[in-house]
Amino acid sequence: MSNGGQGQYIWTYLGKCTIFTGGNFNITACPATLLFTHSFGSPSFFHYFSIGFLAMVKQRAGDEKVGVRKAALQVLENVSQIDKSKLDEGSLQVIQERCRDPALSVRKQAMVSCTNLLMKHATNESLQRYSRGLLEVLPLVVDREPSAQEKCLQLVQEALIDGIVPLNKSNGDNHKLTWSLLKKLTEPELHEARIYLRKACSLWARQKFFKASLMKSLISHLESEHEESVWMLLSVITPFYKSLDLSFLDRVWREKSVMTKTNQSTILIHILTVIGHLSDGLPSDLCHDLQEDLGKRLMSFEDDLPS
Repeated sequence: MSNGGQGQYIWTYLGKCTIFTGGNFNITACPATLLFTHSFGSPSFFHYFSIGFLAMVKQRAGDEKVGVRKAALQVLENVSQIDKSKLDEGSLQVIQERCRDPALSVRKQAMVSCTNLLMKHATNESLQRYSRGLLEVLPLVVDREPSAQEKCLQLVQEALIDGIVPLNKSNGDNHKLTWSLLKKLTEPELHEARIYLRKACSLWARQKFFKASLMKSLISHLESEHEESVWMLLSVITPFYKSLDLSFLDRVWREKSVMTKTNQSTILIHILTVIGHLSDGLPSDLCHDLQEDLGKRLMSFEDDLPS
């Protein structure tokens, strides 16, 4: 790629910064900045940005040098901060795929970039596009490097947990994004992602992360459109958190066990999973009632599948 016959553009990696120079302008990508300048010092991103430049950056994301791969991810992320329309599907895929990079620093940068893009740009219309980044981040909760696990836990907490507040206060964009992502994770085909989320919950539990206030906020959403997401999240938390207030389980079971909604079977599975995890702490009379109720349901079960 040339600039009006003034020579080839050059990409070099220097320490912690990546310098892209050519013609009469420079591009500098540092850990937190992306600066495009004329030789005169004035910003000129839109004048010089081209498909060729973006293609070059994507190519560098697969460079043999670790520092160049990491810097390329920073450039791709920062390009989207300037103009998200420039971040095409190919660029997003490049960032997401680097979550599996053999180099620790690149994996961590990819996690950060995926999460930043998700938190900044995801809307109802673009959730599908950006949520794939979260699905690439979640497996790093079992990364071989402890620091990668810690970074993954931090980022997943920001995306999935920090937005959980009482229902009457859940009206911010970050709250809506959290519940949109949790709803996404209830999809049947994302079973593997829920396994990784459960692993994250086990690590959070070791850190005494789960508090009564968080559980109370979560349960407040049971009477909302987020009901299925609440039960899904409770089903992966309760194997490791046994201090949940159990007073609502009896009422919930009696109400939800006669639901006629299309998603009733999935919700009932989550409810039974939670009850199973907390069974040691259930009152004996409730255990007896649940046992009798489940026995009757099993005896009256009918298979509606065609023969």
